[in-house]
Amino acid sequence: MLKLSPVGEPQHSEQTFVGHFRHDGQEFCIGTEAGLVIVYRIEGGVCTKLRELRDVDADSMMPVMGIKYLAPSEGNELGNVVAAADAGGNIRFWHTSSGNLRHTISAGMEAAFTCMDVSANRLVVGGYDFALRVYDVTTRKLIKQLGDTKGKISTEPSVVGSHNNRVFSVIFHPADDNIVFSGGWDDMVFMWDVDLGVPLKRISGPHLAGAGLAFDAGSSQLFTASYKFDCGLACWAGDLSSMNWQCCTEEDRCHLFHVTMPSTRSDFIIACGSQPNEVRFHDATSGKIIARKEMEHAVFYTATSPDDKYIIVLGAGGCQLMELQQQEE
Repeated sequence: MLKLSPVGEPQHSEQTFVGHFRHDGQEFCIGTEAGLVIVYRIEGGVCTKLRELRDVDADSMMPVMGIKYLAPSEGNELGNVVAAADAGGNIRFWHTSSGNLRHTISAGMEAAFTCMDVSANRLVVGGYDFALRVYDVTTRKLIKQLGDTKGKISTEPSVVGSHNNRVFSVIFHPADDNIVFSGGWDDMVFMWDVDLGVPLKRISGPHLAGAGLAFDAGSSQLFTASYKFDCGLACWAGDLSSMNWQCCTEEDRCHLFHVTMPSTRSDFIIACGSQPNEVRFHDATSGKIIARKEMEHAVFYTATSPDDKYIIVLGAGGCQLMELQQQEE
C-alpha cells in the first residue's frame, strides 16, 4: 500500500504551480504565483530553503507556470541550471548554486506561457496564444512554431488542424524529442512532428486545465487527466489510435489538473486535483485507484524525486515535501 507522509512543515504557504527535482534528487525548485523560483536542498531527510530567485530588472513578475532542471552538459556539469517559463511569455535560465540569471527568452506577453517541457536538446512551451514554440536548449533559438497563433481549426475531418484555445500541457515523447504532445481548453490532444512542423494525430475529449499529460515509454502509452468529470483519467495508445481505459465513474470524480509517472516504476501513475482536493495513485494497467491522500487545498502538480522516495505536492496551499512509503497491506 502506498502512503504519503509530510517531511517537516510546508516549505511554502502561497499558491504554487510547478516544481522539479534535480537529477541527483538532492535539490528541487518550485515556481510560485508571485513569479519567484525557490530552491530547496534535501540532506539527511531534512529540507532547507537555499535561495529565492527573482529577476530584479523585470518591470513585474508573472506566475511561473513551467519549471525544469536542464540535463547535465558542458558548462552545466552538475545540472544546476533550471529553466522557468512564466505567464508573461518569458523563459529564464537560472544557475541555482550562484543564483545568477544566465539567459532570458522573451516571446511577449501575448504568448503567456502556461506549460513547458525539456529534453536533452530541446525546450517546448505553450500558452494563451494557442501555438507551441520549440527552442534549442543550447542556443536558445526558436526551432519551430507548431500551430497557428490564431487557433484556426480546419472544418475538414481529414485535416488535423491546430489548437483553437489556450494550451495548458506540453510534453516531449521521452524517447524521441521530435514528437510533442499538447492539450488544453479546446478539449483536444495533439501529437506533433517538430521537424515537419505539423500535427500527426488528434483526439477529442480531454479538457486539460493543467499539466495533464504523461507518457510511459515502456508501454508506449499516453495518460490524460481531464478537468471535466466526463473524461476523467484516461490511457491511450502512444500513437493516439485508441483508448485503452478510462477512469470516470462516480467514485472517481475529481477536477484533475495533473498526471505524472513515477521516476523508477511503471505499475502506477499519480494524479491530483480538486473537489476532492487530493493526490491519487492509479493502477497503470486498469486506472483503478489504489491509494489516495486528502489535502486541505486544491493540488495543481506533483513531482517525484529520481528514486521515488520523495514527492513535492504543489497547489493552492503552497508546497509540501512528502515521503512516499510502501507499506504492507
